[in-house]
Amino acid sequence: MFSESRTEKKRNEDVIYASDNLWIVCDAASGLTKTDWMHEGSDAAWFSHFLVNRIIKALQPALTDDKVSVQTAFSFPDRPARTGSLSEILASACQQAAAIFPSCSELEMPSAAIAILYRNESRQQFEYLVLGDCVLLAELVYSQVPVDPEKPAGQERIINQEKLAKADKSNADQDKNNAKADENKEGDQEGRTNFNFDRPDSPVCKITDSTIASFDGIALDFMKAKSQASNEPFLAQRLLANEILIANRKKKNQPDGYAIADCTTRWAGRELTGTIPLNALKRAALYSDGFDQLHTFLQADQTIQSDQDFLNYIFDHQSEILDLLHDRQEQDAACQILPRLKLRDDTSVILVDFPPR
Repeated sequence: MFSESRTEKKRNEDVIYASDNLWIVCDAASGLTKTDWMHEGSDAAWFSHFLVNRIIKALQPALTDDKVSVQTAFSFPDRPARTGSLSEILASACQQAAAIFPSCSELEMPSAAIAILYRNESRQQFEYLVLGDCVLLAELVYSQVPVDPEKPAGQERIINQEKLAKADKSNADQDKNNAKADENKEGDQEGRTNFNFDRPDSPVCKITDSTIASFDGIALDFMKAKSQASNEPFLAQRLLANEILIANRKKKNQPDGYAIADCTTRWAGRELTGTIPLNALKRAALYSDGFDQLHTFLQADQTIQSDQDFLNYIFDHQSEILDLLHDRQEQDAACQILPRLKLRDDTSVILVDFPPR
């Protein structure tokens, strides 16, 4: 198992947690007003630590505070463990956070994308939840991949998840043109899952929600057009895009917007959830959108061509993948290969091998 998280900020707003049966990546953002409600220097950092702390408490209540490394940065009032599904546990954590600062306005409220993978031995299955633009990249034991006989190979493959939405096969341009993010309309209280298979013979599932990227794409397109028109650097247009970014943020957990954890439970029913039999999961990678940039860079220079290639690459280069990403970002400081809102973001990744059972 490998895990690492990096930041260039005073406080890392990503949190990772890895144990023998629970893996979490949480990527938070502060509210638009940048108000320090928690007096910790970053509401986002406080919120990501709080959510992960509550999830650990619910799923691994036997752990004491001194055994949970994620608790070293912040301390929280003790609350009883909450049993239930991953969705219920996350919803409870959001409600607990809301109770701590009830007067926080919507614009000041922090939010967080999250990916959770939990090995439930009593049910003989892995359970997962992905909300926002964090990623779970799961490689299945090929012989264990159930295929829907009514669908051609390489399209939708079902792994006992609660709800399967249409496979997300749209490219980046289509995502930007569909800023209303139609896939959100397919969410319901059972959750939804998108499986992206790059090749018919690939057992790798990329589970993430591309809606936030779709909204970001509106701002990035604006910045690109302004940069070309003014012949000025791409990132110099960032302030000019603020109105678009504010409008995007106001779409948080709205019916025509994107779903993400915050101090409400309006996201409920739009998270990606499901289960995988214990003997069917071979490898898994959980990471934040900051790390997902490496995927784009490697595709751009044709180092990889599929999700399977990317999974193989990051497992083969575990000790150096964050350095490799840093180097790619430096080489693309002008944001020409990968248009983005800043040179680099907080970056977190967990890689796990599961031996045959």
